[in-house]
Amino acid sequence: FRCETDCVAFPDACINEQLYRNMTLLLKEDGYLEAGYDMVNVDDCWMAMERDEDGRQTPDPERFPNGMEALGDFMHSHGIRFGIYSDMGTQTCAGYPGSEGYESVDAETYAEWGVDFLKLDGCYNDLEGYEVGYPLMGAALQETGRDIVYSCSWPAYLGDDEQTKPFDAFVAAGCDLWRNWNDVDNSWASVVSIADHWVTTR
Repeated sequence: FRCETDCVAFPDACINEQLYRNMTLLLKEDGYLEAGYDMVNVDDCWMAMERDEDGRQTPDPERFPNGMEALGDFMHSHGIRFGIYSDMGTQTCAGYPGSEGYESVDAETYAEWGVDFLKLDGCYNDLEGYEVGYPLMGAALQETGRDIVYSCSWPAYLGDDEQTKPFDAFVAAGCDLWRNWNDVDNSWASVVSIADHWVTTR
């Protein structure tokens, strides 16, 4: 799903609470959960455009009227883990509030909501910012005491040379997994381009 927020014009593709509830039910009802697919990840565009008065990220009130904790509870009640998205920058890739400078408050918020997985993107930052920010979020997640899988997009923003990327630093930052290169788009050409990249850089 793209960052579609017009739920009137695009009700079946809009990033909202109902979309993720439907995805949760489909995983269970269509046999995906039994096959091992046990997580639904909410990606970019779930937030309100501003943090609240306490500096916390909040969901868009019209598209997520019951809040993220309730959405996570719904997923958990069906045996599905709850994944969420943020960005190690001043903004997310779509322009929503990023986590740079808010690592502790965001980690605490996600833990309170029952989040099981965090994808941390890397828009609106630079190399020095990644070196500082990704470890800060990793430490903040650890401090919550909740087991949150930490997916770092850090390597994808370091260029094409896989041989020079500091993989030891990603591990030290607490990253459980990471995206090394371009996103997988919804096209065969995207898949082929990623395969070609690894053929030429391995």
